[in-house]
Amino acid sequence: MNGKLRKSGIDIIVDLPWGTHFCLFFRTKEDLLDILVPYFKAGLENNEFCIWITSLPSEVENAKEALKKVVSDFDVYLEKGQIEFIPYIDWYLKNGIFDSEKIINTWIKKLNNALASGYDGLRIAENTSWLDKEDWNNFVDYEKKVDSLTGKYRMIAQCPYCLDAYSAAETVDVIVNHQFTLTRREGKWEQVESSRRRQAEETLHESEVEYHRLLESMREAFFVADIITNEAGEPVDYLIVEANQALESQTGVPLEQFIGNTALRMYPGLDKFWIKTYGRVALTGKPEQFDYYADVQKRHYEVSAYQIRPGRFAAIFLDITDRKRAEEALIRNENEFRTLAENSPDIISRFDRQKRHIYANPAAVEPYGRSPEEIIGKTNSDLGMDPQQVKFWEEHYENVFATEKPETMEFHYKSPERKEYYFNTRIVPEFVDGEVTSVLAISRDITDIKEAEAKSKETLDNLEKLVEERTAELKTAYKLLKENEKGLAEAQKMAHMGNWEWDIAADKAYWSEEMYRIFGRDPKKGAPPYNEYLSYIHPDDRDYFDNATKKAVNGRPYSIEYRIALANGEERIVHMQAEVIFGEKNIPIRVKGIVQDITERKKAEKALINLEIARKKEIHHRIKNNLQVISSLLDLQAENFSNRKCVKDSDVLNAFRESQDRVMSIALIHEELHEGGGDNALYFSPYLEKLVENLFQTYSLGNADVSLSMDLEDDVFFDMDTAVPLGIIVNELVSNSLKHAFPGRDKGKIQIKLFKEAKAGSESNNNKEKLTGKGTGYTLIVSDDGTGIPDKIDLKNSDTLGLQLVNILVDQLDGEIELKRNKGTEFVININI
Repeated sequence: MNGKLRKSGIDIIVDLPWGTHFCLFFRTKEDLLDILVPYFKAGLENNEFCIWITSLPSEVENAKEALKKVVSDFDVYLEKGQIEFIPYIDWYLKNGIFDSEKIINTWIKKLNNALASGYDGLRIAENTSWLDKEDWNNFVDYEKKVDSLTGKYRMIAQCPYCLDAYSAAETVDVIVNHQFTLTRREGKWEQVESSRRRQAEETLHESEVEYHRLLESMREAFFVADIITNEAGEPVDYLIVEANQALESQTGVPLEQFIGNTALRMYPGLDKFWIKTYGRVALTGKPEQFDYYADVQKRHYEVSAYQIRPGRFAAIFLDITDRKRAEEALIRNENEFRTLAENSPDIISRFDRQKRHIYANPAAVEPYGRSPEEIIGKTNSDLGMDPQQVKFWEEHYENVFATEKPETMEFHYKSPERKEYYFNTRIVPEFVDGEVTSVLAISRDITDIKEAEAKSKETLDNLEKLVEERTAELKTAYKLLKENEKGLAEAQKMAHMGNWEWDIAADKAYWSEEMYRIFGRDPKKGAPPYNEYLSYIHPDDRDYFDNATKKAVNGRPYSIEYRIALANGEERIVHMQAEVIFGEKNIPIRVKGIVQDITERKKAEKALINLEIARKKEIHHRIKNNLQVISSLLDLQAENFSNRKCVKDSDVLNAFRESQDRVMSIALIHEELHEGGGDNALYFSPYLEKLVENLFQTYSLGNADVSLSMDLEDDVFFDMDTAVPLGIIVNELVSNSLKHAFPGRDKGKIQIKLFKEAKAGSESNNNKEKLTGKGTGYTLIVSDDGTGIPDKIDLKNSDTLGLQLVNILVDQLDGEIELKRNKGTEFVININI
């Protein structure tokens, strides 16, 4: 067995390797002690666990006394249990039966316990004086097993035999089953080797030379180890007995530190996975192959482990850290793209220079009529697309390859299932090492928008037609009204307009025929009195109607709209216009007027309003999506540049990030406007909070603890012309603070204030006289307690893009900006809205 040589304590032998099994022929007790005492002395002093098997319990004390004479501090070794004295009856003949398998298992158990306790190995001496003739053959077989077993473990075993107790044939059996024999001739100890054993060892040596030559030629690391188990037979550690040079190369640990050492001694914090996995292989015989990250070495390994024999295993492992890192980076980039593409409702396709699909996302299935697997590798012509459309598409692809610039196209498309689509497609170039190797086509289905536009136009045309028709009807009705009463009735019916009169004093009313039709009332019942008329009015509108009527009686104008509820549950909207007839002494005596059913007109107006809201929301939604696509493209482009040494950590990547932030600040506005219902008034304070939160997530400040304080005026709404430049200004100032204000600082603070001029305090009063215009004044303050902007930087003539952009946008808003450098940096911006 490989490993460091151990001191034998015996002058004639000097050093022994682990796995040595030899015998001793003696005649006297003095001969026996002359060998065993220095033998065990060397074991104790070299951190080995020792077992001395004696013939009788009474001989234990004799053995201890003999060791005390030559071993200093023997009582210390005895007290900590480094040596055991065991009578043969407790070792060989438990329950009166000699069981070689149980004895060998006891050897291995003792060795495992010794290794687990921190000893280097096991040293043992067995007593054979108890043997009877009938046990001889069993004991010879046992010695054969021991001889085979010892060479595989960290143990040294010595078997003393009394020379006068055995025949010549029995002596030969003993010599054959041991590596060598010690005997005393003419007062001197001699070492005798077995010729058969020597021949076997020479053959074994040749095999081992070939074996080790193979091991050292392997680029994979390799080691052989024995599993160490606890009392319950569970793996708790493993002892490395052999290893190749590649193990040292991959770990950086000298090979001699591995061999003869346990895993937990080498690495006290070793992941239990390794012990459990190797223990499973060594004890079950089932090989395993796996990839695993070794945290003690911070490397990825590809490992194959298999059993050599029960309790011993071999492991081959290859350092795949670089490959893993490359795979993880590739997977991370690919996952980011696929997460975007696989979940996008837009059709995303990638084409190589031969116009072949090299990617298609799931959204392509329906319009293509094929799965992505059927699409990939084929051109549009291969897929049977219309030749004219293929030519149109491929001309755009060629332009992008040639110009290296994105292009947009819009087209009508009919799928294989004859379903019609309208698509807006953006084609962008994809670069590898500065060359366009593929193009990415992002196609958005705008069929619903096109249909909505067509329906909206049709509705508007119909409404115009209805208005024209209704105008003609009203003209006709007016003419008929002048001609005769019958004509008036017909006109009212056509215009859904009735006339009425109400005698205030008598509380009696007169209705035209159309009034009865509008209110769904039987003409036989006559016109209702005032209180009954109120029952037709929607409960929520009764007070409104009643108050308007009272005001009219007092001489106020009387033109209102309200809802009525018919007997069948239908709800209608009517417009009433009336005038009061006054009698003597200016007392109101009668009211007359008209009621027109405007329900259909109201529905048409509401439809127009809803269409306009939907149109505005869609515009904001499309702008936001397009801006997010631009942001994603900037992110992808920055990712491509970040892999190049020449631009890594350069202003190019910073420019990409700053551009992305500016785009997203505008995209947030359109997102808020879309969610807010489609009008152009932005609720500015929540937008500002979301913008700054995104900036804090974007910029990493290492260990710096930067806090944010925001004091924002509530109920502030700005239109697009104000919100966009003001959002970009905040984006530039806050991102500038996050990037430059706190170098080497543990803490920092950024403050943002927005208030109307009346609440501005001392900050705004100083600039109040400078403001122009008659609108509401607002003050925006962005400050930090960082290192401050150097005095050499002139705010109005800065050479940085960010401050130039801030100045331009403040001028665009007709505002004023002031820079204060006291205890950090403070920008005070005043605008009139």
